[in-house]
Order: sequence, then C-alpha cells, then structure tokens
Amino acid sequence: MLSAKQINPNLKIISRAKEETSYRKMKLAGANNVVLPDKIGGHHMVSLAVVSDLIIFLDNLSISGIVESMSAEQVSFENVCPNRKELPIKGLDIRQ
Repeated sequence: MLSAKQINPNLKIISRAKEETSYRKMKLAGANNVVLPDKIGGHHMVSLAVVSDLIIFLDNLSISGIVESMSAEQVSFENVCPNRKELPIKGLDIRQ
C-alpha cells in the first residue's frame, strides 16, 4: 500500500480488515477506504431483524441479478415535500 501510494499518490486504495483495530492502521498506511466484512454482516443481520421486508426485497433484487448495480439513497421528507403536504409516491417526481 505504501509503495503504491509512492508511485501514484492519486491511487484509490480500498482495503479489507478483519478486526476493527486494523481499521486505523490501514488508514494511516494510506488506504482511502477500509471494509470490515464482519461488521457489515452484523449490521445486515440487525437490519433483517428491524426492517426485514425492505432488506429482503433489496437482497432479492441484487442476488437475482435483476439489478446489475444497485444503490439506495435516503431522501428526507422535507426535501421531497417542502410544503409538508403528503403525496403518493407517483406524484412526488423523485427522479427530478
């Protein structure tokens, strides 16, 4: 990682760590992002317990191959309905 950054300082490095104690070390060594798969898996399990219908739906989309690259974005109510008037999803024009 250090050698790669010396050759190309603009290189984006994504690292995988097993332990949270390694996170800071990887960042200090030059990683732009550090992924903790066990932590992500734990968060996913909690999400299944709390909002299972949504998570199962998203899992099914990504696993079935229906959606090649999927991303979700949280949009606050105030940004979608600035006048605070509730509208059906069809009438929100969210894609704009």
